[in-house]
Amino acid sequence: SYLATVGRTKFLPPDGMKLLRLMRTPQGAHSAQIEVEGSKIMAHVDLGASSPLMMREGPRTQAWIDGGRPWTTIARITARGRDMVTDMGMMSSVKSASIGGFKLGNAPVEIYGARDPAFGRHEAVVGAPVLARFLTILDVRNSRLWLRPNARLGDPFRRQTIGAGTRREGEALVVVHVGANSPAEKAGLRDGDVITSIDDGAPNRDRLREARPGDVLAFKLADGRTRKVTAAEFY
Repeated sequence: SYLATVGRTKFLPPDGMKLLRLMRTPQGAHSAQIEVEGSKIMAHVDLGASSPLMMREGPRTQAWIDGGRPWTTIARITARGRDMVTDMGMMSSVKSASIGGFKLGNAPVEIYGARDPAFGRHEAVVGAPVLARFLTILDVRNSRLWLRPNARLGDPFRRQTIGAGTRREGEALVVVHVGANSPAEKAGLRDGDVITSIDDGAPNRDRLREARPGDVLAFKLADGRTRKVTAAEFY
C-alpha cells in the first residue's frame, strides 16, 4: 500500500492498486511511461481525450504503414480559441500496449502530424477509453497515479466499422469525411453526400457508430442515389 499526502490529510489507496509516478511539465500536464509494441515512450495522460491512444507522426508510425499495417484517414474537429479547426490524421492499431505493466490488446491509435498541439512535448497521448479500464486515483498535486484493473481490462476497444464522419443538418446527415480503405469508401459514399434515410428510417448517427461487422446499412441520398455499406473492421 502507498500512503499519499492530500492537503493536510493522509490517503491510503485501496488494496491492489499500483502506483505510477508521473512527470509534470511546466504547463501542468502529466505524463507517464507506457510501452507500445515493446518500446517505452512518454505519453501525456489526458482524462478528457476520447481516443484510447494517440501518437505523433514519426519514423515509428511510418514504419507501421510502410510495413502494410491496415490504416484509414480521420478528421478531428477541435476548438482553438474562437475557431473550429479540422485536423487530418490516420487511424491504425497497435498490436500491444501497456500502462503501469498492465497489458492492453490490439488498441486503436490515432496518428496526427508532428506539430499537433495535442501532444505537447510527448510522443503519445493516453485517453479515457484506456483509463476507464481501471480504478483510477490521480494525485495531481504530487504527480502520482494509482491503477487497479477492473472487469473491462480485456474488453475489445470500440472501433469504426463504417468509416463515414457526419454532421447533423436539419433532418439529414451530411458526410464530412469518408475514411480511406473504409466500407463507406468502397460503397461509393463521398464527402458532401447528404443522407436522408438509413434502412428506410430516419438517419441516426448512433446507427453508424453501433454497426457491427457484417451489418448491411442502406443509405438513401438527397440526390436520389442509394448506397449499401457492409460494416467491417478495416484498420
